Amino acid sequence: MTSETERWIEVQGVGTAVAVPDCVEAALTLRHTGPEVAAVLQASLKGMADLGAVLREQGVEGTDIQTSGAQINPQWDPEGHGRVIGHEAHQRVMVRIRDPKAVGQVLTRAAEACRNALGMDGAHLKVSDPSTLAEQARDAAYTDAEAKATALATRAGATLGDCLRIVEGSSHGDQVIMRSMAAEKAFGGVEAGQSTIEVVLTVRFALS
Repeated sequence: MTSETERWIEVQGVGTAVAVPDCVEAALTLRHTGPEVAAVLQASLKGMADLGAVLREQGVEGTDIQTSGAQINPQWDPEGHGRVIGHEAHQRVMVRIRDPKAVGQVLTRAAEACRNALGMDGAHLKVSDPSTLAEQARDAAYTDAEAKATALATRAGATLGDCLRIVEGSSHGDQVIMRSMAAEKAFGGVEAGQSTIEVVLTVRFALS
C-alpha cells in the first residue's frame, strides 16, 4: 500500500519564448563550364576567390564562409555519341550574414563579382543563440507545470510539496521545438518574422 508520504502528482508544463531572427544563412553556388577541364578548374577557383573577397569586403567574417561541396563533372554529348564535349565545375558555399539588414546588399555585390556563375540554393533566417531562448522557454514550462499541479492539489484537498522529478520532452517527440511564425518585420528583401522555441516538461511533485 502507498503511504501518505509517497503521494505525488505529475503534470506537463509547456513554455514558449519568442525572438526575431538576427542572422541569415544562405547557400550560394558557383557554376563554371568550358571545353577544357583545366580551364574550368581555374575559373572555378578564381570565382571562389572573388566571392570570398567580396563577402569579406561586405563585412562577412571568414569563419562565416564555408565550402560545403565541390565537384567537376564531364558534360556528355546530348545526342548520345558517348563523347565528352565539355566540363562543369560546381561549388556550394554556406554564408552566414550576421546583419540581416545587409542581406540584399551582400547578395547584390556577390552577383556583380561572380556574374552569371552565381546561384543560390536557399536562405534561412536563424536565431544566432537559441540556447538563451530555450532557457526562457524552460522556465516558462516549469512555471506552467507548477501552476497546474498547485490547482489540482488544491482541488484534491492536498498541499503541493517538493519537485521530485523533471523530464524534458513528451511522448510526441522533440524536446525543444523551434518554428517560424508570421512575418512581423522586413529587411533587405527578406521577411524576418519571428522564431518560437517550445519546451515541454513533465514534472512530478510530492503531495502532503
